[in-house]
Amino acid sequence: MISWKQSLWMGIAVLVLITASAILFFRDVSLSSWDFRNNLYAPTRLLVIGESPYAIRALLGEQGTPNAIWMPMVVGAFFPLGYLNEAQATAWWAMLTVVAYLLVLFLVIPPRPKPLRLLFALLAALLFPPLFGHVALGQFSVIAMALLLMMTFQLNRLWLLVLLIVIAAGKPQLIVLPLTGFTVYLFRTHGIAGIIKFALYSLTAIFLLAFWLLSPGWFEDFIYNLRNNALWEHPSLFIWLRLQIGDSALVIWVISALGILIINSLFWLRYPPKVAMLWSLAFNAFLIPYVWSWDFVLLIPLLVHTIFTVKTARQQAILVIGYSVFWVIFVYLRTQTSNNDLFYWWVPAFFLMLIGLVNFKNLKRLNLTE
Repeated sequence: MISWKQSLWMGIAVLVLITASAILFFRDVSLSSWDFRNNLYAPTRLLVIGESPYAIRALLGEQGTPNAIWMPMVVGAFFPLGYLNEAQATAWWAMLTVVAYLLVLFLVIPPRPKPLRLLFALLAALLFPPLFGHVALGQFSVIAMALLLMMTFQLNRLWLLVLLIVIAAGKPQLIVLPLTGFTVYLFRTHGIAGIIKFALYSLTAIFLLAFWLLSPGWFEDFIYNLRNNALWEHPSLFIWLRLQIGDSALVIWVISALGILIINSLFWLRYPPKVAMLWSLAFNAFLIPYVWSWDFVLLIPLLVHTIFTVKTARQQAILVIGYSVFWVIFVYLRTQTSNNDLFYWWVPAFFLMLIGLVNFKNLKRLNLTE
């Protein structure tokens, strides 16, 4: 029987082979991903040629109203992409996204998994419809998710931990619940001194990653981009409620937010950080108003974890049926409607209810249902 270490080395060998093959394949292929080009490639390209990184219209023109709103830390972390042409950089970003997604699965799937559960988990993760939109657009959520999960394996290495979470904050809306929960954990384990130390290290890491912050003009360009970012109907609970009931939606959302924050904190107090992070990622997809359907990849770690931790065949059947229903509805909306992203607001709530249903007894032990 193949050992876990042998499986690890085999997996690494496969990833190296895939990466090498992708390099050869993409070498002569012209690729472009809208979000990656606007938010990361154009800023890194401008950075390496000595221009203001957020003045991307100088590079791309006004066609399609390009905009760049990812935070300076992610631009500084991935600045070498600016030395490549757009097709090369897009190919590398796509490969990095795929590797990060596989890393997420590797971190969540337990050693020696049962074959049928492994098959279901891989199919559920690899056929997750929001993943395809994410990769096509060159989005950042998968990489941020991988960084946040890796963070929970580096709790004794403060500098590395801080570096991972600061890069993940390239899209700060993705880390609200994970960072809130981690702060609760840090206070419980290290007190207020631990939080202050973490904050100081984080500010230092932000400065080091955004080493071009002193270049003239970049801040004004960044603020201009934020102010001129288009308003969209996001597939979030808050936006959907506001469209249904108007301003009263704010009250319902605030009450929901307070409840989720309390539950999220309880998970970080009573679960190991590696497990609490899975719930925080899923809660984040549900709660944050500024979210897109491709950000729902944040649900996958908790779903995969649940596939391997539920005990009974009945629970497994509920997961299989629930996922199948979701997949059919999502694909129907994607292919048979106008595909407005707002149509998918229900996805995080659906998965949280599905996972909560099969985890009811475990949640009760945490006094979350009493």
